[in-house]
Amino acid sequence: MRRIVFIVLIGLILSCDTERNIPLLAEDTFLKFYGVEGEQTGVDFVLTADNAIVMVGNSNMPGGTQMIYVVKVDLLGNVIWENMIGLANKNNTVKDIELHPDGRLVIAGETEMAVNDRDIFLQTMSGDGNELESVTHGISIGSDEEVKSVSIIGTGIFANQQGFIVAGATTSIDTEGSYIPTPRDIRDAMHVRFTDLPSLQAMPAASWDTRTGKNDSEDVVVKIIRSSDPNLLYCFGYTNTVGGTASGDFKYWVFAINDAGEEAGDLEALFNLLGQASEDEILKSVLDVDISDPFDRGFLLNGVAIDNAGNRRGYFVKFRRDINFGATSLTDVTQAYNVSFGIGSDKMNGFYNPFNNDYLILGTQNSDRFEDLSLFKLDREIQPVWGPEVFGGESFDEAGAVLQLPDGKIMVLGTMTVSGLNGQKKMALMKLNDKGKLLR
Repeated sequence: MRRIVFIVLIGLILSCDTERNIPLLAEDTFLKFYGVEGEQTGVDFVLTADNAIVMVGNSNMPGGTQMIYVVKVDLLGNVIWENMIGLANKNNTVKDIELHPDGRLVIAGETEMAVNDRDIFLQTMSGDGNELESVTHGISIGSDEEVKSVSIIGTGIFANQQGFIVAGATTSIDTEGSYIPTPRDIRDAMHVRFTDLPSLQAMPAASWDTRTGKNDSEDVVVKIIRSSDPNLLYCFGYTNTVGGTASGDFKYWVFAINDAGEEAGDLEALFNLLGQASEDEILKSVLDVDISDPFDRGFLLNGVAIDNAGNRRGYFVKFRRDINFGATSLTDVTQAYNVSFGIGSDKMNGFYNPFNNDYLILGTQNSDRFEDLSLFKLDREIQPVWGPEVFGGESFDEAGAVLQLPDGKIMVLGTMTVSGLNGQKKMALMKLNDKGKLLR
């Protein structure tokens, strides 16, 4: 493992035009920083059709509220445009960006309406940085909605339901029937659907069920993906439910909903086969591997497993495309636990490369007294190929997202703290070679 330390470089970047301050390091690989006055983080990005990258993060300016920072750069890291979005009088937090097939940018996060009262924030933007439509939405008065991701959903059974689904968790517990929430029933899995036409708005509760929750548990959805069935959506998340072989520790969780948002079928047989009883397994992201090869076509789940001593390691789960929820064995599922992240770090994201049929995984890893960005590559059998390549300064740095360009170069987004432990956080973008290295 090689740790790249940027002590000298990151001391140069305290002006507002930080992206211009770090020169190319080798060929067209680089490390660049972005932001304005204050602190900016790097959360997620997408590669656009015009060979550019749009990045999103959070911006805290002195004396102001937290806004969502959106910046588009070319493949050499040069800024094309930048914008601040969100409600100006509220704190806003970004969680995900997706690229619509028509070129629009779809950005999801949260707006803090009051203490412990966040609403969903959803914004569409044009490719040239203009704001199109935005909406904030809370499931019930005073409930707290945590957003994990947004999914672009095409037409299912009902043509008017194309649009977006925001996944996450809500403190608005479903009390259907005579159920009374227990002290352990903190949150239900959230899946709120938004129409795209004629306008961006949440579907009414009469048409779409916004929550799925197990009794006496905390439930979260991380990502929602349309299945091969046009009336079925797969939901990937985690829960600490008790029952069957579930002992009350967190384990990753897969279930299905139909085009009314209702839980589809009896999922308990498969649920009791997943995960390890001795660890909490917190799902972080899901990769949609939508290719023709039936062996590799499916989903890769990645997350962090935490044992009783607090040790954390990455886990990876490979599902076949058509999930058999009535299975009594895991013939269509491969589970792997093979990547150590040390103690205290749990940020993970990933990217599937269809050209090489392999995966890139980016995480936040403890290294000595600090946190660094850790990048590694897995093959189609979710076994290590190389890495981890570790990047960071003498500070606390955090992983954002990773992708691979058609020419093999790797783009990594994250947050780095500049000028030591008490320095400012800045959005950091690295362009690496195909082996995950910044320098020759």
